[in-house]
Amino acid sequence: MTEPLSVAIICQNAERTISRTLESVSDLAAEIVAIDSGSTDRTIDILRDHNAQVIEQDFLGYVAQKNAAIDACAHKWVLSLDADESLDQDAGHSIANAIVTDDCDGYRIRRRVIYAGRVLRYAWQPDVLTRLVRREHARWVGGSVHERFEVNGRIGELNGAIIHDTVDPIGDFLRRQIRYGELGANGQHSSLSRLAVSPIIAWMKEMLVHQAWRDGWRGWVAAGCVANAALVKHLQRVDAHRKNTSKNTTGEQNG
Repeated sequence: MTEPLSVAIICQNAERTISRTLESVSDLAAEIVAIDSGSTDRTIDILRDHNAQVIEQDFLGYVAQKNAAIDACAHKWVLSLDADESLDQDAGHSIANAIVTDDCDGYRIRRRVIYAGRVLRYAWQPDVLTRLVRREHARWVGGSVHERFEVNGRIGELNGAIIHDTVDPIGDFLRRQIRYGELGANGQHSSLSRLAVSPIIAWMKEMLVHQAWRDGWRGWVAAGCVANAALVKHLQRVDAHRKNTSKNTTGEQNG
């Protein structure tokens, strides 16, 4: 007998991608639980059209929001997806088989990015994430960004891939990187030398080590985004350090 599967999603203003997410799990999910943090577009209507359970609450941060989503699920097995992610066909079959086999407490799966209508095979790889878990054996952990599942038990591997539709339009993606850079700064220190060198190293690693060039012009865009992310991260840290130093100096002078 097949175990029922819960799908947990967090979302806000995801009408461009949420239908693809929901359709990709329609044959797998016994329930879909979505926590929405203030959508003003058609996201909630689309969720309800797909019979999802919608919980509306303020954004608590990625870790707390995702844990709230899995806590609201009713079934033992939970698949956690973002609102711009969907399963390819092989992933759907592999998840169904894993639940029947029931011999691990969590499963990792590859994630690939789709950009300009094509799935990238080399850029932003390898990207392997734990997303299918026994609900009582896993929690989301991490900081303001780069959250991850921590699983108490054995972790297996799934076939197929999660398709991440995150970079269209490219301007929105770059603005999101700036926001992630602000969150990722988090009081950490950088330097002008790292600010200068890190974007170059990041670009070269993406193009030469990961062979993003094999994805054609899309790979060049991906490498540019990786370099931009490194630039933004270190720029935010340098700027935050400068402001803190200036504030401390002013305080000492006033004291």
